[in-house]
Amino acid sequence: MESKGFIKKVIIAGAFAAASTMVLGGCSGGSSGGSGSGNTENTSKSARIKDSLASYPKADMSGYTGLEGYDKDLQFVEMSVQDIKKEMDNKGTFVFWASYSACPYCNTLIQYLNDVALDEGVKVGYLDTRKNPEWKSNMEIDDYDLFVQMFDDYLKLDENEKKHLYVPHTFFIKDGRVVYSHEGVVENLESTSEELSDENKEEVRKAVRKGFESMR
Repeated sequence: MESKGFIKKVIIAGAFAAASTMVLGGCSGGSSGGSGSGNTENTSKSARIKDSLASYPKADMSGYTGLEGYDKDLQFVEMSVQDIKKEMDNKGTFVFWASYSACPYCNTLIQYLNDVALDEGVKVGYLDTRKNPEWKSNMEIDDYDLFVQMFDDYLKLDENEKKHLYVPHTFFIKDGRVVYSHEGVVENLESTSEELSDENKEEVRKAVRKGFESMR
């Protein structure tokens, strides 16, 4: 399988190593659990997130059926694994989303991610795991070995004991380090034909907002 319909785990990373791993729903309120890193004085909405992706080209998101009828500006910019490495090496603060347009769970999540990014005024790097039509697996993207080296702690083993990038997966980077990781859409979503309940919609919004808050 290449996509997941639920948030399998959320990882909060400290200054030098991952501090905790939690299953969404295992903490009170159905939130991601844990607290984001950063200075406590920078938690207000007025404390804008530094965004290092302003110079990247706008991504083509026209293939996403989840955007049908959606009339808001899109915040996605195109990135490669090498771009992600460069930004992390430069201690950048940014968000990137690993996804592809034929993934049904990615189509479920896209509006929620864009809504919060638009509200925050932050661009989202788009790592298209099917940019090359010949790629049939997320593991076939350019520089996948490098991706695994960079994000080994945030990837799960597949049935072949290989570290696998399941999508949708959103990474929140602050000063070159992962501070929050959101995989999937929402816990217990078994089918994309299933309409999200109001409670689940708010759960997704909270999880995405938590990622942006952790970057302050």
